[in-house]
Amino acid sequence: KNLSTNSLTQIVNTLILVIDDEASIREGTKNLLEIWGSDVLVAVDHIEALALLKLQNRTPDGIIADYGLRENLTGVVAIRAIHAQYNCEIPALIVTGDISVDRLRDVNNSGFQMLHKPVEPLKLHTFLRNAQLHKNKTQHSKVI
Repeated sequence: KNLSTNSLTQIVNTLILVIDDEASIREGTKNLLEIWGSDVLVAVDHIEALALLKLQNRTPDGIIADYGLRENLTGVVAIRAIHAQYNCEIPALIVTGDISVDRLRDVNNSGFQMLHKPVEPLKLHTFLRNAQLHKNKTQHSKVI
């Protein structure tokens, strides 16, 4: 399947935060999302993510986090920390290669969307579209 930029809607003016402790995955995801037109910030954990967001003075429109992060942190913890910082429910996606029952239960209980590795690009694009639609809807409601 060739997912050229022409065949998929461009996701512009949308900031996606990618949290993963593996540099190759961060960079690969960033490159893919940028091809689709998104602005992307990458971080190893929520601490770095919050520092980068503060520097740019922006709120992410969507968060994609790996489940297993360094120092026993999880993507669930990282997303909740960012939600708490911005006091809003930013659309979030947990990506995991781990299928242990405890991990899956943790993600399930979080209420966040989950995709298993390797993630299909089309599913990632669908998440981006939803994040963009959510952003447009919340911005519209603020204008009224």
